[in-house]
Amino acid sequence: MKPSIPSNSAILPILLALSFGAESLLKNPGFEEELGSEWVFNNWAKNDASFARDAQEPHRGQYAYRLTLAKITGAAAVELYAPLAALPGKKGALRFWARGNPAGAKLHVSLRNAKGAYKLWFGSEIALKAAWTEVVLPFELAPEAPLDGLGLFFILKDEGSVWLDDVGVGADAAAPAEPTPIGVNLLANPGFEEELGEAWRPNNWAKNEAQIARDPSSPHGGKQSLRMSLKKITGVPALELIAPVKLNPGDLVELRFWMRGGANLGSVEFSLRPLGPWKQFFRSEVTVLESWTEYVVAFVVPAGVNRDDLGLFFNLPVVNTIELDDVSLMRLPPKDPAAPRPGNLVKNGSFEVGRMHWTGLRRGGGGGYRVDTLARESDFDFSAGEMPGAPAGKRALSFQLPTRCSFNLTSAYARLRYGYPVTLGFSLKSPTGAHRILVQVGSGKITPEWSLRTNAPCSPGQWDRRNFTFIPKPSGQGTYFIEFSFEEQGDWALDQVTLVEGERDLPDARPASREAALAKIDDTHPGNVYFPGEAVAFDLLGGEGDLDLRVVDAWDRVVEKRACVAKGPASPPRLAFPSAARGAFKVELREAGKERVLSETLYSVVPRLRPAREVADSFFGTHATFSDYGLDLCEKIGFRWLRAYPPHVTAWYLIEETPGDYLWMTNRVATVAGRGFKILGLFNTTPAHAGDGDPGKKSSIWFSYPPKDYGAWREYVKRAAEVFGPWIKDWEVWNEPDGNYLQVKKGTTDKPGVYLRLVEETRLALEEAGARVNLLAGSVGNPVHAFFDGILQRGLSAQVDGISHHWYFENQSPDQLPAVPFTVQAGERFGKMKTRGGKTPELWQTEGGIYLNGALSWMTSWEIPPGSPYGPLEAAGTLVRTVASLKAAGYRRNFFYAFMAEKSGRISYLDWCAGILDVDGTPHSGFAAHAVAVSFLEEANAAGFLVPEIAGTPKGSVFVARFLKAGKPLSVVWSRKPIPLSSFPPEIWRGCEVFDMMGNPVAQIPSTRVDLCPVYLVGR
Repeated sequence: MKPSIPSNSAILPILLALSFGAESLLKNPGFEEELGSEWVFNNWAKNDASFARDAQEPHRGQYAYRLTLAKITGAAAVELYAPLAALPGKKGALRFWARGNPAGAKLHVSLRNAKGAYKLWFGSEIALKAAWTEVVLPFELAPEAPLDGLGLFFILKDEGSVWLDDVGVGADAAAPAEPTPIGVNLLANPGFEEELGEAWRPNNWAKNEAQIARDPSSPHGGKQSLRMSLKKITGVPALELIAPVKLNPGDLVELRFWMRGGANLGSVEFSLRPLGPWKQFFRSEVTVLESWTEYVVAFVVPAGVNRDDLGLFFNLPVVNTIELDDVSLMRLPPKDPAAPRPGNLVKNGSFEVGRMHWTGLRRGGGGGYRVDTLARESDFDFSAGEMPGAPAGKRALSFQLPTRCSFNLTSAYARLRYGYPVTLGFSLKSPTGAHRILVQVGSGKITPEWSLRTNAPCSPGQWDRRNFTFIPKPSGQGTYFIEFSFEEQGDWALDQVTLVEGERDLPDARPASREAALAKIDDTHPGNVYFPGEAVAFDLLGGEGDLDLRVVDAWDRVVEKRACVAKGPASPPRLAFPSAARGAFKVELREAGKERVLSETLYSVVPRLRPAREVADSFFGTHATFSDYGLDLCEKIGFRWLRAYPPHVTAWYLIEETPGDYLWMTNRVATVAGRGFKILGLFNTTPAHAGDGDPGKKSSIWFSYPPKDYGAWREYVKRAAEVFGPWIKDWEVWNEPDGNYLQVKKGTTDKPGVYLRLVEETRLALEEAGARVNLLAGSVGNPVHAFFDGILQRGLSAQVDGISHHWYFENQSPDQLPAVPFTVQAGERFGKMKTRGGKTPELWQTEGGIYLNGALSWMTSWEIPPGSPYGPLEAAGTLVRTVASLKAAGYRRNFFYAFMAEKSGRISYLDWCAGILDVDGTPHSGFAAHAVAVSFLEEANAAGFLVPEIAGTPKGSVFVARFLKAGKPLSVVWSRKPIPLSSFPPEIWRGCEVFDMMGNPVAQIPSTRVDLCPVYLVGR
């Protein structure tokens, strides 16, 4: 099951409205969104006039509206009007905030027909003040006045300016809501020290087997925490905890809470909703770690909120047990109280230290997923090097974009102050014929909130300076990133990227801190991966001066410390680093005597594994791009099998996009197979023209209906098996049919039956064609739910040669530690089934490991927000435990999800594939740990699984995966609670050599600690 995507720092757009007795009839009343047809500027007299949203000192939120009549050249009038929705009655009130320059200038306000013959139904005139002033204008319309078709008009007849904000039209003139206090926790009983009462309301409306109660066993703070346990889902997957709150539209809010629970199980959701009828104003979700972890999210309360009917909801939608403690919900000040931030706030904005702190991802442009698949099969990179004529310094960033491709370039995160103007500037050299690029500044993770989104025009073939001023929206961590999106073919160059506080462009602004970084010497070691004893060296880029250098291993233990000297761009020194020990290593650079890390560089030292072509039968696989860079790293990490999901080269949706027009993508498949990798193909998806969907619904690459003509499906299967036959001998039917990837028509109750029909038709097609393939089916996202049980009980195994499923390791709650792991139970169960050939089915785990977004960057200088509580070391431990437990349980193959290695890295606000790769595309500790696991386990035979009971540890928390290799015992050992190896029964470790998770020998067994990072015990 691919997990839901966490969004630990999601922020909603600001949509301000005033609190009237009825909801305001105006759209965009606080001018927080770009202006459209909801606000119309009318300079019909053609005066010298202007209008714009204004970020300088709005009444509330990020923007006000400024209307300026600079010089009267015609009739004395300029107008701003808003078409109104139907009025609820003839009586009501206008309410808005206004200020003017000069003070005393007159503003005319009216309600009149928006179109057609002029008819005034209400009018008033007010004298403006220099300070923001609230204006309330009750009105009563004539009996013959229409309730729709009216407009609210603001008319300026004198030279000057008027600023408007928070405009509303309501049914009455009720007083504004009570202000929300700043810096005060709005939640009662935040630490659950008292009985829950009305402050916290448990809600098991779905009537699942569940419990919510205070827990004194091990709180984060005080004497109590709150425990939510969803033990069994018997209805809708939901268990809620609700806290009534009082907030107003436009409040800037920060939510903080501490949580722990069963890891790798799915997300915990939290939202802002009415206590009464369901309507969602804000929603986010986070993943869970077993240790207490703090979560912080900032957001803006949107329009439509009723402070007297509002709640903060925590929802547990998966079987798990979590604990909450020390929850706070506080209103933030309108502007960041931090001190001004001087200088250029972009890290390496002029690329004088190479590519450090910039990454990107190329995608297919026009042409849909087929183009994207082809684009991701070829290597793409961007460089940051010397360039004649570069506007700043000697270096600039450059790349060539191929036809029908796009490139998203993202920066590391920078610290900005919300509520204050910031100017983004950059110098761009675009190819001839280019028109514009998309420029964005965002905050958060995964689904970011954008403070700036604009199209920047380009001047082809020459350096051009552009700048944009915006107001940062609040961010949970106070950090923001830049994203440039390019779509035009040709040669691009970028330089002088600046973020400067204020409405000014300072292209020569000095960086806020010194810059220094290590750069690769050449491309002989893709991903900075080395074998033991090889020479590891990098060039030191940066301005002249003293630096402190520190090398740490995956456990952040210091390997080496020394001083070094940067000698400027003319003569960068070359620095060497240790490679005797195996593992992942991080080199940190600091200014001499200072703590702040300027930059980090990662490198790995891994055992030398055999090339893929020399391995006849391997357990280890992944999902990877078919690029040379990806394949080089797959070989060094020990992935021998590649599942074609993605890339979607075997998907029917892409092969026959047009009826009868088959297009095959075989070039890279042939290359992959030629290098010795095995490929698992998928008979998968249905083209839009072939799906049996509901009216108006069509299949897509991700959400496909079954075919309306199974004859067409059989034809696709036969052709695919024939075309890919030289390279692909193993096939799987569909992907996660128990989820949204297989759609069925409304009213269809037997979805398992639909999938079984797909499997049967696939088998028949292959047998008719005489295709000798190893056929797998199942492919479910969750092997412990009813769908999988249903297809197994109805004879799935008799149709195929093997059974596949997905499994993300440790999908268990602390309350539900099994005496026997799921993998062992599954192995025993499947061993009783028979295949179409009368044999015991092979067991394939075709997707799993750690979550797709399940690890943080190891490089702190990027300041990437914590979208997950996992770090690279936790990801590495999860990876090793997964492969060891599955192999010990008798599984034939395991495919890690996912290893999308790109030279250019990934988009900085996405954690995809972070279990092995860091943000810049360089492997971290998961890579080294997996390579070591392959070196130990590749030719080992499964010998079962032990769950020993050890005094002082919970039952089911200690594991021993056992193997035989070359006639000698081999065990992989881990514990959910750190304990010394000497606590294990002596027969497990006596007479063994001990190696840590990175494959380094451990000298003293009594002092060896066993935790979630496994150790290897090798019999002598």
